[in-house]
Amino acid sequence: MAQTGDAVRQSGGCHCGKVRFEVMAPRLGSAHQCNCSICSKKAYLHWIVPSETFTLLTPWEELATYTFNTGVAKHHFCSTCGVAAFYIPRSDPDKIDVNARCVDGVDVEALTIIGFDGKNWEANIAAYRERGGSGKEDAGVKRLGFIRDDFEIFKVEGFGPRLAKIYEHARPKLLRLADDLAPELARRFKMEFFPHVTAHRRNTVNPPRESFAAFGPSPRGYKRYPYLALCISAAGVHARAVVKIEADQRPEMAQLIVAKSADLEKALRGTKIARYDAWNFEHLPETVPASADFFASAGGELAKKSGILDIGFGWPVREALALDRDELLDAYRELEPFYRVLRSVAG
Repeated sequence: MAQTGDAVRQSGGCHCGKVRFEVMAPRLGSAHQCNCSICSKKAYLHWIVPSETFTLLTPWEELATYTFNTGVAKHHFCSTCGVAAFYIPRSDPDKIDVNARCVDGVDVEALTIIGFDGKNWEANIAAYRERGGSGKEDAGVKRLGFIRDDFEIFKVEGFGPRLAKIYEHARPKLLRLADDLAPELARRFKMEFFPHVTAHRRNTVNPPRESFAAFGPSPRGYKRYPYLALCISAAGVHARAVVKIEADQRPEMAQLIVAKSADLEKALRGTKIARYDAWNFEHLPETVPASADFFASAGGELAKKSGILDIGFGWPVREALALDRDELLDAYRELEPFYRVLRSVAG
């Protein structure tokens, strides 16, 4: 797990206070979230630390232990209040897995949450161990934090049930990512970005087929301006540049895109890109080289009376689970020349 700074003494414990512990380690900056049968029910956030850095201040008699399946994992919990503050994990049985929610003073909302697909434990544990387990995150990798269940949300039937799942699982992650990424985009692009996360208020009949964070030039909203989007759907994660039908100056933006199409081809150097203005939300759209014809066609679509513009890059679910922020920001960097054309009109 990502940790920052020098080692410091950190304490934590259960709800009733009978179980207390100390960890001597750098302050954690991230935690794993697993979707396996037991972790999802406990809402456990995993902070795996070397056993020698962990000190239990409570007699073991105050703890109860639950095991199942292989019996390797020792799921300790307080025998009085039932809270699981730490345990011995199957993934790293020589270490201690501390529940980050039980560490005193930790702001869980500020942590980078890294997804692990524990429902398919056997298929994913090898890759986890190949990258050094928790050590991969110690190297500074910051994943987006989506887990496989987040993508399955968009298969839930019915507007209300799907929206409830989006608000419970995907939207909190999008809100956190939006706040984290906006200043980084501003630094890299040297222009102001304000983060917004769609609330899905306009359509109350059809279940949302994707959810997204938008980064645009106004603190008051995003639909009237061109914006960069971080989207999640059943197909995966997407980094896109978008102009909605509500946007001001659509004809002017369309005209400039067509006029600059040859320059945009040179700027993107043949990078493969996709159009999302008519995709099916089930499979990633086909990618093609970013040619002058591609941009001229996208500009032509925007010029129509009800035309929109939506282009970018996507990662299927398997790749999205391992996607880190630097890769995502690199995708926005590829879109930068195109987005600058849009912003030069919209301001």
